[in-house]
Amino acid sequence: MIPEFATLDEAVRASLPQDSCRIVAVHEHGDAAVALFDTRPSAQPYLYEVHYQRQNGRWSEGSSSKRGRVAPASAGFRPGGRDSVG
Repeated sequence: MIPEFATLDEAVRASLPQDSCRIVAVHEHGDAAVALFDTRPSAQPYLYEVHYQRQNGRWSEGSSSKRGRVAPASAGFRPGGRDSVG
């Protein structure tokens, strides 16, 4: 069973252990969202992308993929902007 959450923020924070990664950016568009995590915050960034969807008012994690060594600014997200969580 896929866990469901009342808010996108809860779903994002439950995706990966916060002590070993950091949330770079989150973008929400309607009932879909994507989060970008840095899974190697102590060295060259290694990015991991997770997609989310909202159904019946509840958020859940969908697909995910490794982005590798990509500079966060070139990933199409706005770190620190209105859509950011971390």
